[in-house]
Amino acid sequence: MIKMRPYVPSQRIAIRDSIDEDISDDIDDDVFIKDSRTAKLNEEKGLKRPLMAPRHKNGKSLNSTPIMKKHRRCCWRCCEPFCYALAAITIITAIISLAALILTMVPLSMQKFKYWFYHNNNNNNNPSILLPLNDGKLTYDENMSMEFVPCTQINVQKLWSKTFPRMNSESPVRKVDLNGDNINDIIFGFGVDDNIQYEGYILPKCKSPLQGEEVPCEGGVIAVDGRNGELLWQSWSVANVFSLLCALDVNQDGYTDCVAAGRLGMIFAINGRNGNSIWEFHEIEVETNSPILMDLYTINVVRDLDGDEIPEILAVHLEEREESKAGHIKVIAGKTGKVIRTIPTPYREEVFVPVQIITKEDGTELLLIVTGGQNTPGGVYSIRLLSLMKFTSEKEFTTLYHHKHSGLMVPAILTDLTGDGKADIIVSAFNSTVMAFDGRNFSMLWNYSFPASDSVSAIVPGHFNHDNISDFMVKYNTGPGFPVYYYSQTTILDGRNGKPLLSSMMTDSGGASSLLGGVSISQTFGGDFFLHWQMHCRDKADNKDAYEFVPGKISVVLVINFK
Repeated sequence: MIKMRPYVPSQRIAIRDSIDEDISDDIDDDVFIKDSRTAKLNEEKGLKRPLMAPRHKNGKSLNSTPIMKKHRRCCWRCCEPFCYALAAITIITAIISLAALILTMVPLSMQKFKYWFYHNNNNNNNPSILLPLNDGKLTYDENMSMEFVPCTQINVQKLWSKTFPRMNSESPVRKVDLNGDNINDIIFGFGVDDNIQYEGYILPKCKSPLQGEEVPCEGGVIAVDGRNGELLWQSWSVANVFSLLCALDVNQDGYTDCVAAGRLGMIFAINGRNGNSIWEFHEIEVETNSPILMDLYTINVVRDLDGDEIPEILAVHLEEREESKAGHIKVIAGKTGKVIRTIPTPYREEVFVPVQIITKEDGTELLLIVTGGQNTPGGVYSIRLLSLMKFTSEKEFTTLYHHKHSGLMVPAILTDLTGDGKADIIVSAFNSTVMAFDGRNFSMLWNYSFPASDSVSAIVPGHFNHDNISDFMVKYNTGPGFPVYYYSQTTILDGRNGKPLLSSMMTDSGGASSLLGGVSISQTFGGDFFLHWQMHCRDKADNKDAYEFVPGKISVVLVINFK
């Protein structure tokens, strides 16, 4: 008979192993027990005996993991690098977009970054500073160099606008404070639309200088308040005003007055305070019995020559008769409007631009005369002001340039190109060529040609680069001839050598706007803005083909380029 002993627990303490951290959380922890009999043997063998097989918490075996889950984990391992790369690209793009937005909202020239980087890394021992303007003057430390960084963007804000219906303007715009509020007012000449009388608008009457009878006024001068655009005054004239000066006090009342000129031989002085007429020029010079078809004046101001303390008017007068054209130069008393002296233009060539004044180093005053038309001879000439007053023959003129088939129809630019402190002369001939002449000896400095082209566009000066020498935007047109052109070319010429500063010509499709020049916005230290007009055919940018205007089907696109 076998006797069974009851189970007696061991007196030794059962030691449980710690939880294995390498096993997944979804598997129950394995439990291992050491007892007195097997502990030593197991330790020697490095074995541990589990109480039971490991299980998943959901009751499934470890080896029963679904195949689909394993496949998903494999795909994630393959796609993981691409996901991280996509996230990195997204973050970088967002940062770049944010930086671009900030730079757009707060413009900052990249030249400033270059300046800061360069001087902080290469000139720490002798620091330089970027100096601001202080009321138009420069302040600087003698121990520091300076660099001016021009603006690269401009913001335009509309202050006011004023509309004058059925009027057009071909005169320059002048800025003068007429009402004493320390704000420049705007003065310009105008002409009226040819159809204005047929629309029921009654024009005032003006006295014709040719027949002496009352006729409808067809032009005049307008002044508007520079502060708000309100009309200050309007002065009427018998014809369209082409030339306007507001640079002398004719009636000596302490305020600037204006002198206007245009067709039909008219020249008249206007009170700048109220627009009333001070005097009118009535002389009509007739050399033959043939009628005068056109009588055009352009004007400028010279110093007082008759001792009345009022500057004189220098007028260039063009007469076109049935068989010939002839130009004259007149000195007119600024106080009374009376003719002091009259001489013919060089070779009696026609003139469309005002005479300009050059002062030599010794104080000698020269008059620069630009003559010629589209199909008539012309050139560039000079004459001493005192020789004009004592004129005897055409030998008094000095010829800088002459062309027997065409002349020059825009004013010259006077600026120092050689750095000698003397103004040099830059002209644009109607036929293809831009030229620069030394102001000391009138020798040619450089020339640049636009083959097979014409130009009636004014030269636009400005500092395009940073060499402190004026550069020039010029425009030439190609086509059958004035006023029809198929396309135009615009570029900027370097004042030092006359070579283009742009990598390629700016072209447009011609038309009426191709005759317009442009303007420049000066920044004093280079990097000026050049604004100019362009026209492009619809859906055919830079088209150079011949074209015809279809009535009522003209489409014009205005393009303004900044640089």
